[in-house]
Amino acid sequence: ENALNSIGFNWVLEKKRLPKVNREGIYSYEDLWEFRFDQLKEFKAVNGHCNVPYRYSIDPTLGRWVQNQREFRKKRTLRKDRVERL
Repeated sequence: ENALNSIGFNWVLEKKRLPKVNREGIYSYEDLWEFRFDQLKEFKAVNGHCNVPYRYSIDPTLGRWVQNQREFRKKRTLRKDRVERL
């Protein structure tokens, strides 16, 4: 323990900061997921599909979020309730 203290080891991890979102009401990763899901529903209403380009010029974070959901599903790390909603 003293050896770790001597090199400045942090014993308490700080919570990760949420990515910046230009909307009120985003206080958790759950809120952020719901926000992005709502954005995806809006995208589908306008475009008729959910194939958001990874480098979507209107909102690049949405394209990355969609890609991440696909990767999480492939790795079987996406929660079942979210798979069903998507």
